[in-house]
Amino acid sequence: MARWGPKKPTKHFAHQGSDERICKSALETEIHIRAKELIEHELKLLLPLNFKIEDGIKYRPINLDSVRLENMVHGRVPDLIVTSGGDEYLIEIAVTHFCDYEKISFYKQQKLSCIEIDMSSVRNDADVESRIRTVLFEEPGGLNYWISINPLSAFGIEMMDNLRTEVSDLRRELSKLKSKVQEYGKQERMLYKDISKLQSDKGKEAIELHQLKLLGSTTSKLYQLEAMVLDKQQELTSLEEMISSARSNNHELIGMLDRVEGERASLYARQQMFESERTKFNDYVSSKENEFAAREQVIHEKFDLLNSVETALAKYGINLEQVRAVASLLQQRAKLETDLQQSIVKNQDRLNKAIQQEYTRHKLLQKRTTQLNNEIAEQEKVLDFCVNEINKRRRDMAALKPQGE
Repeated sequence: MARWGPKKPTKHFAHQGSDERICKSALETEIHIRAKELIEHELKLLLPLNFKIEDGIKYRPINLDSVRLENMVHGRVPDLIVTSGGDEYLIEIAVTHFCDYEKISFYKQQKLSCIEIDMSSVRNDADVESRIRTVLFEEPGGLNYWISINPLSAFGIEMMDNLRTEVSDLRRELSKLKSKVQEYGKQERMLYKDISKLQSDKGKEAIELHQLKLLGSTTSKLYQLEAMVLDKQQELTSLEEMISSARSNNHELIGMLDRVEGERASLYARQQMFESERTKFNDYVSSKENEFAAREQVIHEKFDLLNSVETALAKYGINLEQVRAVASLLQQRAKLETDLQQSIVKNQDRLNKAIQQEYTRHKLLQKRTTQLNNEIAEQEKVLDFCVNEINKRRRDMAALKPQGE
């Protein structure tokens, strides 16, 4: 019986074979190797719940079902491939070399979930082991982040829901800011009215003060008016400061409003793009699943056919080497038949012409044969007539002889 399937792989850190594994491991840093060993041993990890580092990344711990070290995926070799709840995640551990633009673009195009873990700062810590554990399992502090994500994975769906929630919160905040802007506008208009009134009062009081000075009013009355003017000036200064503050707040709110509008538009565009990519990916996954199912069915059928053929041959004492020899002969025969067919095609015109000539000759022969048959029939009629005449004359001659004779 035919036996299929590779041998069970052993754990290793190299991309290449055993001859290069030692050199490759020697080049990897202790931090790089230890981080992979800890993830493989602990079977757990912290996954980010959002994209933006500047907003503060939130994390959620997950338990891993399996960990594969440096296996090839679509022609790329990430440091780790882990699975959890049926979803697959690629892990890139960066100590000195980070994922470049080409690799990030490739992961995004393939819709692969990939996380990069920044271990560059761990080199500066005295307790390297403790720092590695903190970044991996306790508090990454923004050093564990997504570079691409599968929109159909559990985290992809959850992050999409989070984006929708953020959009909803931003819309509510935008509505509140618009209300505040309108309120500050009303306050600004009221302050302008108060300033106009105070300026008018200030002008009247200055005229009265000048008249009192000219008329030689009493000193007490003058002091009272001066104190009143000073109070009004202080009140005017306070109101001007309030207006300046209101304008500053108004400009700040308008800036915040513009930023919120821009963020909302960006989030909406990202949501639309995410939905479009999700639809395309669903179609792509469905087509690939159908294609893989068809291929798997063909492989199983061929595998069953091979087993049945091998079993049938074993009953007659025929091994696979003999079958291969027969197959080789059959291939040679097929090649000869193909060559013969090609030769026939090449000589088809000449053959058709010869056949046409033979067909014409055959028609002529048939016509000549018909003529000869007709002539023979005529000659046979003449011969029959002559025979009948001869027989008749013999009878007549026999009748004319004397009876005595």
